[in-house]
Parts: sequence; C-alpha cells; structure tokens
Amino acid sequence: MKKKILALALSLIFFGLIIVGPTLANDFGLKATGDSIGGYDTSTDGEAVLLKTIQKIISAVLSMLGIIFLLIMLYAGLRWLTSRGKEELIERAKNAVEAAVIGLIVVVLSYAISRWVLDYLISRR
Repeated sequence: MKKKILALALSLIFFGLIIVGPTLANDFGLKATGDSIGGYDTSTDGEAVLLKTIQKIISAVLSMLGIIFLLIMLYAGLRWLTSRGKEELIERAKNAVEAAVIGLIVVVLSYAISRWVLDYLISRR
C-alpha cells in the first residue's frame, strides 16, 4: 500500500515538474493583452493608486454581498419548499425573500454610487 502511495506521489511530482512547469513559464501574451485594455496600471500617482485600490476593495466587498444575497434566496426558497403548506412557515420564507431583495437593491445602488464617485475622482486626476 505504501509503495502505491509513493508511486502516485512521485508520478504527480513528475507530472508537475516535467509537463506543467514549462507551460506555466510561458507568457501567452497576457501582459500585452492586459496593457491594451488598460488592465495593467503603471500609474505612480499615489492618490490615483489609492482611489483605484479603494474601488477594488469596494467591488470585492459588494460582490461578497451579492453572494450572500444568493445564499439567502436559496435558503428562503428551501424554507418555502419545505413549509408543507403551513402559513407561518410560508410567511417567514416570504419575509426572507423580501429582505434579500431589499438588500440586493441597496447593494446595487451602493455599488453604482461608489463606482460613479470614485470614477469621477479618478478622472479628475
């Protein structure tokens, strides 16, 4: 058994070093593509870099909130499906769906406002 595990580990290492390693070393033109669409920023202006970093952080946080919205909707839908016709459980599921939709509206509006404000501040630079 130990020999099989050792052989598997060695073959995975071989595969990683011999086959995958040279592939990861290639550029594939990704930097040039990123530069052409403005994905790679070489700005040295401290304030612009700070604003773009803040913009990325806000986008990441609001994306996480979107995932939480999806999870709440799945949870509320599951509660509704398993309510078996009981009005109290259906009402609780409806309330969860309403709260999730209101939360999604708040997240989308806050994303739009923050994106607009930060884009305006960056463009003024």
